[in-house]
Amino acid sequence: MDAHVKRRRYVGQRLSGSSNILRNELDRIQIIHCLNCKVAPSFFQLMGLAIRELRFTDCNITDEHLARMGWLSHLDNLSIGGGTVTAAGVANLAGGTIKSLRLAYMTSIDDRIFEAVSKLTKLSQLLLMDTSVTGSGIGLLKELPLADLEVPECSLFGDEGLDELANPSLSSLAVYGTRVTKKGLLALNRQRLPKLQWISVFASVGMDPDEMASFEAAMPGCFIDFVEPEGEEND
Repeated sequence: MDAHVKRRRYVGQRLSGSSNILRNELDRIQIIHCLNCKVAPSFFQLMGLAIRELRFTDCNITDEHLARMGWLSHLDNLSIGGGTVTAAGVANLAGGTIKSLRLAYMTSIDDRIFEAVSKLTKLSQLLLMDTSVTGSGIGLLKELPLADLEVPECSLFGDEGLDELANPSLSSLAVYGTRVTKKGLLALNRQRLPKLQWISVFASVGMDPDEMASFEAAMPGCFIDFVEPEGEEND
């Protein structure tokens, strides 16, 4: 069993025990994963500075929770699935150490998130899955050291978002389950995305041979992965 798993179990057993023991254990933990649990905002004030990764799934995380995370000076991976987090909450993390931010299944996340995220100057991976973003303002991410950008299942995200997208370090882009069309893909160029190597879209977007040739001329070395929606793969 991994050491951090053992420590999490020990802490769980001691929550009602000595505060000194709890303090010592929390100071050592680097990774916390919470699934379908109720997390009090004050919980983050108990965490030690060693925390590097926080993952919450169906824990109803809110902006108040994020406001308590700003002092975690070694946090570099934050994942939240479900909740009511907004761009205002993410803004509390500005200037921190976060390298990977994953926000999923929250309609409360809209285009204002791009301005908030643009302040996460070390960010290399961003996932916004099944949110309300349309892509307006995505150009604000151009100065970030982004390598991976994913906006899957964002039904409001369309070609307008691709038109704004520009980043010198971006290497992979996932836009499956969005409103992106082949028109948007054909408008991409190496001036805006010099390092892009991989794009994932639903197969229904499609391209004929001439269109693929045009794309390859504008984006040499970039591969398009035409994926099938879940449950529709061919046998």
